[in-house]
Amino acid sequence: MRQVSTQILSGATDGSITGSAQPTQQWVSASFQIGCNGLDEAGTVKLQGCNDNGVASNWSDIPNATSAVSSGVGPMILLANMAFCYVRAVYTRSGGGASNKTLTVQANGLSI
Repeated sequence: MRQVSTQILSGATDGSITGSAQPTQQWVSASFQIGCNGLDEAGTVKLQGCNDNGVASNWSDIPNATSAVSSGVGPMILLANMAFCYVRAVYTRSGGGASNKTLTVQANGLSI
């Protein structure tokens, strides 16, 4: 087993953000940490999975993989069992934020 750490989302908090597809074919489990460099961001971060071969295009929300962000902080999302070809994070802004503030999602996967 080995750990894989990668940033799957990064963008300005003055709008909603959709991360790019992260290949996860070898991941067994993973944690996702939300980070903000501002204090007034508000919204939700959800994880989506895709099982397409090749180009990822059919995304579905992963059950119980949503985190509310308030005052620039959101709880960690844990996925104990992963069977997706790809995963991505989506931030939906509901208030606050600024063009000079950034929201990120860092993934730490356990891979075979």
